[in-house]
Amino acid sequence: MRLIGHLDRAESSMITGWAVDLDEPEKRIALGVYVGCETLGRVVADRFRWDLPGAGILDGCCSFAFEPPRPLNEEDRAALTLRVEGYPFLFTAMSPHPVQRDLPRPEGRGGRWRCVLHIGTEKTGTKTLQGFLAKNRTALAERGYFVPLSLGSGLDPMVMNSDLLAPYARADHAPDPAAGGGRRGADLAGFRARIREALAAELARAPEACHTVLLSAEHCHSWLGAGFEVEGVWSLLAPFCSDFRVLVYLRPQHELALSWYGMMLRQGRADMVALPHFEGRVGAPGDVRFGYFDYAGLLARWGAVFGRAALVPRRFTRDALVAGDVVRDVLAVLGIEDVGFERPERLNTNFSAPAQRVLMGLNRVLAGWPAAEAAEMRGWVMPRLEAGGGIRPAREAIRAFMAQFEASNEAVRAAWFHERARLFDDGYADYPEEEEAGDEGEIYAVIARVLQGRIRPDG
Repeated sequence: MRLIGHLDRAESSMITGWAVDLDEPEKRIALGVYVGCETLGRVVADRFRWDLPGAGILDGCCSFAFEPPRPLNEEDRAALTLRVEGYPFLFTAMSPHPVQRDLPRPEGRGGRWRCVLHIGTEKTGTKTLQGFLAKNRTALAERGYFVPLSLGSGLDPMVMNSDLLAPYARADHAPDPAAGGGRRGADLAGFRARIREALAAELARAPEACHTVLLSAEHCHSWLGAGFEVEGVWSLLAPFCSDFRVLVYLRPQHELALSWYGMMLRQGRADMVALPHFEGRVGAPGDVRFGYFDYAGLLARWGAVFGRAALVPRRFTRDALVAGDVVRDVLAVLGIEDVGFERPERLNTNFSAPAQRVLMGLNRVLAGWPAAEAAEMRGWVMPRLEAGGGIRPAREAIRAFMAQFEASNEAVRAAWFHERARLFDDGYADYPEEEEAGDEGEIYAVIARVLQGRIRPDG
């Protein structure tokens, strides 16, 4: 049994939360509720909660609500525990996240800083924006905007990506994408403590003229699928910041899916489809989860923690971005004049449709190779593949894929973009009647060009 869960509320007349066994996720967990040695009763975690499927907790039917037989005072709640019969202690009111971690919410207002936190979504020009932050960190500080170094791993020195933020807040049980999906390191408490200490020290040394902490961490969109994980971000930043703006760019889901598909090919995947179908919000093995595309759920999670007024959703479409450019758009949101800044080089990170098919086939072959050799081979081939826009699915496939998100998109439109008839325009007519993925001749032409680079003296 591998239990995970969360205690949401422990109040006088109501106790709520959720619990699931990762080894048997379809099994409904029964919890005993105790105050010290006194048994208050029993509750089964079998209720549906909307945000859990988006977090990867299968059907989401694993929450509970328990009404105590008598009102609980403060002393009772301090001695409260919830346990599974025959299994060690699971929850207490004083430590509501024992399976993940304790996340104390600081009292009162935070420090002197404002915070603008860009959380993605992924594949919305984030590398371009982070490259801009890297080139202009000093210029931004002169305008009052401080970009911390301590929340970045430094793996890519050309960008200012606060890529340690999502690992800091992610649940303890979650796999580590940076480790190929394996288990996270054992010293998570030490990891988090070092990040808190480094951030505190860096902010203490920041120029007095700076008033706003500026962060960009697109994995906050893809890695933090549960409310308690978003609380982890808040708990890290709240001691320093008294005001928040959470900036998020929303791209039409079919464009996001096709870009995600190209990204996964680069990472060596060969087990996914470009436009996944979600049966009951659960996709096929290897596919991205439904919550990756559920913008209503994303905004609800972050709004529940940071407050709806803190959210700044923007549409990532050419007609919606200022001058069709994500950097110009962010500067406009911040109220900074676009003068005196350097611009990073823009890179096309996707491949042509036939090149994608070549890479998919290569990934399938390399799946049986030693990891280091596979990475070396992929690293040699990819720079020699031709750039392009990737496969172009048939318009009816696009329309069917987008139909899965109609309710979510309509909720976002009604709440944030009520002046529009639809959240995203119907541009499906630009797609072909039949999928364009490159024919056999084009695929062999790609292979020939790759091999030609190998045999040339300068290749």
